[in-house]
Amino acid sequence: MRILKVQLYDSFSETAFGGNVAGVVFEPPDNNNMDDQVRQSIAKELAAPTTGFLRHLELNRYSLRFFSPSAEMNMCGHVIVGAFAAALDEGMVELNTSGFAEAVAVTAAGEIPVRVSRDPCGLPRVEMMQRLPLFESFELNWRKFAGFIGLREEQLNKDLPMGIASTGLRHLFVGVKTVDTLSKMTLNNEALFSFSKNAGVDTIGVYALYSGQNNPTLRLRDLCHGVGNPEESASGTTNGALACHLTNAGVLSADNLGEVNVLAEMGVEMGRPSLVRTKLKVNDQGEIRAVQVGGCAFKTLSGKFYY
Repeated sequence: MRILKVQLYDSFSETAFGGNVAGVVFEPPDNNNMDDQVRQSIAKELAAPTTGFLRHLELNRYSLRFFSPSAEMNMCGHVIVGAFAAALDEGMVELNTSGFAEAVAVTAAGEIPVRVSRDPCGLPRVEMMQRLPLFESFELNWRKFAGFIGLREEQLNKDLPMGIASTGLRHLFVGVKTVDTLSKMTLNNEALFSFSKNAGVDTIGVYALYSGQNNPTLRLRDLCHGVGNPEESASGTTNGALACHLTNAGVLSADNLGEVNVLAEMGVEMGRPSLVRTKLKVNDQGEIRAVQVGGCAFKTLSGKFYY
């Protein structure tokens, strides 16, 4: 019989029952021979939207693999938040005298720099750097897509940029006219699974902007049929890509420090409210030169997995 320490965190939340559930499985440092089918079976058994398998490599470097209940993923932002919150709580990561620690997540999507600290209430706060964005155009049948999410075509906002953006995973972004429209969506999951597969996208981000100088900036629903989940209540990868998408299209602009700061609501319609913060660095030519996404995490479960 083998035993692994496991934990659950509500990522991008400061309380229980919010954010997105991240499973965290601690693998021993010498455990480089675990069969991927075992990892997949553990992720299915834990039944979190995504489970991360964390292994300390050397110094501040950690291997991190991501498994939904049905498939491995190259990248998962909310699990990076949960995994490094767990590493901090377990003493695997120690804060310096300035109150933070820097680490590197070695993932299938590349090496992800991570900054770990604690918020004023003592909760772990994790900020991750994402890859620079890639953008693609997309031909959308607006009427059919509206039907897939239970809306009328006129409820979609064709004035907001629609297309594919990626900082690790491929996301299709489609805007709607009002924040309230998001609560009216009813998902045709069978159609969305097929659509996502045919389009080759990992998630579909349906979003609406708040008007004026409101805080937060936007609300987002993340339909994750491409990776096996109908919807997730918080996602770092999706928010990083969406902030880049809106900045690239000129909807958002940098301040006089060359920064774009976005506070996004997610999970409201699922009863798991989440807050995700994204910061972009933009140069004088308007090019995005850095993508940082972060939030807090709240531990809800700690135990052992026997197999």
